[in-house]
Amino acid sequence: MTLTKEEIRRIVAERKKTFADTQTLSQLVVSRLMKIPEMTTAKSIMTYIDFDKEVCTMPVIVDLLQKGCRVVVPYCEQNEIRLFLLRNVSELDAGQFGILEPKIELRKFSERGIQFDELQITIVPALAFDPNGGRVGRGRGYYDRFLQKLPEAVVTIGLGFDFQIFDKVPMYENDCFLKIVVSETKTYIVTDTSNKICL
Repeated sequence: MTLTKEEIRRIVAERKKTFADTQTLSQLVVSRLMKIPEMTTAKSIMTYIDFDKEVCTMPVIVDLLQKGCRVVVPYCEQNEIRLFLLRNVSELDAGQFGILEPKIELRKFSERGIQFDELQITIVPALAFDPNGGRVGRGRGYYDRFLQKLPEAVVTIGLGFDFQIFDKVPMYENDCFLKIVVSETKTYIVTDTSNKICL
């Protein structure tokens, strides 16, 4: 029997209470992430900025900036995810929910706005994943709405720890499967996300 999303959220919340060393395990996840072939060739990559014991993405951001990659980070505006072209981590400040976001005064510059079809890779967070690319978010729907708008060619990657990987998570009509899921011990490549069966 598949657990409900709320049951999964409760389980992950309990597991997080005993989970302390995010830094060390994040390094293992990031090491696996950076070995994905698309990560070595993509010129425009969006990544979330970690919050509340998520896989730490700041090392990824710093590394990609140093390599000259176009690094895009999200921020929330009117309950929707917007995209911002980041040039330096000093351009970030605590925003909604305490998550680091691009400084408000920088968002007005049109050259910093990025369209969804300019992305080649999108790295997203979640509370839980499964090996088939299913994901369970925090319940606000920000990333669900965002993922629906992405062109099919964009490689979507979820980062999580092993304790966030379930055999199967519930996916509904408006949920989007990811193409790759990475934990500290495994990389799950989803061969076809177009005809996954939703509950």
